[in-house]
Amino acid sequence: WSDWSDEQTDGEQAVVTAPTARFLQYRVTLATQDPALTPALRAVTVRYMTTNQAPEVNKVEVPDLNAVNLDNPKKLKFKWSATDANEDDLTYKVYVRKDGWDNWVRLEDDLDRTDYEWDTTTTPSGVYRLKVVASDRKDNPEHDALTGERVSAPFVVSHTPPAVVVKAMGLD
Repeated sequence: WSDWSDEQTDGEQAVVTAPTARFLQYRVTLATQDPALTPALRAVTVRYMTTNQAPEVNKVEVPDLNAVNLDNPKKLKFKWSATDANEDDLTYKVYVRKDGWDNWVRLEDDLDRTDYEWDTTTTPSGVYRLKVVASDRKDNPEHDALTGERVSAPFVVSHTPPAVVVKAMGLD
């Protein structure tokens, strides 16, 4: 417990100055100048704000290019799921990074759904990872907004068709 605050005599303007905690203890002193009256406390109202908790991106699903017959192999569809303990509305940023690159490249900002289709037509072939960042800024002041993120398993972007090579073996 923290120390008691100074007595506050104006009930309409009283403010709790205690540090953030799970419990609140208060003391009320009732007094009157008229001995014929008995002071009474009819109600106490305490307003509080819950601590914001960061959203969590639970999983990021990447297309399995070996198991799926894609309609258009240059457009990859990603899905993810996310939760927020405060039940805040979430928005998402989507990034991609090729193996060997130092920085993430933002594909989408302020997305309000949990899926994204990426057109890889102009993307170099290689192994990539997708990063999804969830933010609860829609329901919180900017200085209190929090984020959570998850990086996908690696996936391949390939624009090179398979090649078949036939080698003839000499007959003896």
